[in-house]
Amino acid sequence: MKVCVLSGSSHVGKTNTLHRLAILMNSMQKKYKLDAAISAVPPSKIPFYGDRQYAFDELATGRKIGISTAGDNQEAIDSAFDFFAKNNCDVGFVASKSHGCSVDEIERRSRALHVTPVYFWFIWSVNGKRSRNQIQVDTAQILEAVI
Repeated sequence: MKVCVLSGSSHVGKTNTLHRLAILMNSMQKKYKLDAAISAVPPSKIPFYGDRQYAFDELATGRKIGISTAGDNQEAIDSAFDFFAKNNCDVGFVASKSHGCSVDEIERRSRALHVTPVYFWFIWSVNGKRSRNQIQVDTAQILEAVI
């Protein structure tokens, strides 16, 4: 399994970027199929708020991609890893603070799976040229390419 962690301080866009990733993947219907039976919401109603969990099937490879938008505490990390395990995810995306118990739990759970998590650090740079919205869209596209 590959574990991808969006890491950063509070309110930098980790959760919203993971929602954008789910929306992007849902729009790529020739490449991904949202497994509505195990995801939090039906494919046509992916929200842009709140903590949710999604599972997608990558059609060309048969891999399962899990997205858990919550992750700022140990309970959320446990829920994410349990969701990934229960649904046999090959790739899992989760949000996390950049230090403390959530990172410790990611490291512990990853060691148990014999994987090394890949961290994507979120640091906002406000220069007026790109909106926060555009940065999240661009980042979601980069994350999709990581899969």
